[in-house]
Amino acid sequence: MRPLKVAAVCALTLAASCPPSVVHAATVTVSWVAPTLCSDGTSISNCPITKYTVYQGQQGNVLTAVGGTAPNITTFVATNVSGGQWCYAVSASSQAGESALSMSACVTVTMPVPQPPAAPTLSVTVSKTTAYDQLKSKDTLSLLPVGNVPAGTVCDPTQGMTKAGIWYFVVPVSKVTFTGSARPLAVVAQCS
Repeated sequence: MRPLKVAAVCALTLAASCPPSVVHAATVTVSWVAPTLCSDGTSISNCPITKYTVYQGQQGNVLTAVGGTAPNITTFVATNVSGGQWCYAVSASSQAGESALSMSACVTVTMPVPQPPAAPTLSVTVSKTTAYDQLKSKDTLSLLPVGNVPAGTVCDPTQGMTKAGIWYFVVPVSKVTFTGSARPLAVVAQCS
């Protein structure tokens, strides 16, 4: 008995399509059509199949055996497949030996990644309790103390300014206990 040859192009299929397809999993299902002839052209009954061997390799590399099946099973599941392009081929064996490899079929395995998290929320709170009115003249910023704001009051992180390397953010006027008669529309405090 002579070695077998496994059936022609696209008889070997991966994840339900041939040629290259994309799957999103760490397993690849390899299926093939059993040969009907021996290598000399006679009926397969003259060289009964004893097993199939499945070969795997990344595109452009040598294929190596990764498993096999009984002669009546024409599907193999490759597990723990990492991301990248993988090619598969199958051989059939009889008592006389192993056939040549089938033509290969390739699949691109992409591993899923998490969706991005929701946009972060910013929480800036008062770190020093003095509230200031912003006095602006030409190119300078002066801060005039006008009252107190409770520690932990949430500041508006989108409306901030810096003076001498210290950040000041707008705080709700309703939270300020004013110490004088001035009641500015916008008040800032040192926040972190």
